Amino acid sequence: MPARRLAGQPGSCFVAVDNGQVVGSVVGLDWGSVWILGPLTVDPAAQARGHARALVEAFLSAAGDRLVGLWTFPNSVKHLGLYHSVGFESRSLVSVGLMAAAK
Repeated sequence: MPARRLAGQPGSCFVAVDNGQVVGSVVGLDWGSVWILGPLTVDPAAQARGHARALVEAFLSAAGDRLVGLWTFPNSVKHLGLYHSVGFESRSLVSVGLMAAAK
């Protein structure tokens, strides 16, 4: 595990609970002058119920006035729409492709 992942602070990590079940989470990373939002997860069966927005808002509340960055899917209207709706602005969008190993 990279050392920077160990900088996650318990006060910047949240879970979404629905009917007693954990259905989502967000992890906050403290990189000094910047807090990084993510990863953000929501169980596919619990999507479109406001859990992702609630998790992002809880994270942003904990971050206060710190600069916040994130990694997301730059080609996903759904992901960008969520982040734009809570105040993020697109600055630098870079699509990262994955390649399968040859067999």
